[in-house]
Amino acid sequence: MELIIIQISYLVQAGAVFLLLLIGYKTIRAISSPAQSMTQRILKHGSKAKAKVLSAEPSASTQGDNKIKLLLQVEPERGRNFIVEIFTDEYSKNLHPGSTVTVMYNPINHEQVVLADKI
Repeated sequence: MELIIIQISYLVQAGAVFLLLLIGYKTIRAISSPAQSMTQRILKHGSKAKAKVLSAEPSASTQGDNKIKLLLQVEPERGRNFIVEIFTDEYSKNLHPGSTVTVMYNPINHEQVVLADKI
């Protein structure tokens, strides 16, 4: 009887350790790629709109990556236009003031905008 109780307690401990490892893995995964998951979420569930490029300039980065800072005037089909600043890795001659691009945005949080065009 004692042997069965000891074996059950080891199984419970192993289950608790496994659960903690699983929670840790999920947490680290969520922390390491929040921007990517937000981008994927917006591309999948967001609203589509045209946006006018108001300005496009290299961003001052301390990490050495070459990002482009875009100031966009988003023109949704419904609701008011809004202006948002985004950063993108993609550079193209199409990204100049006055050009139009397609974006996807979060209708609840207009600060969450991603380029939908393949530039």
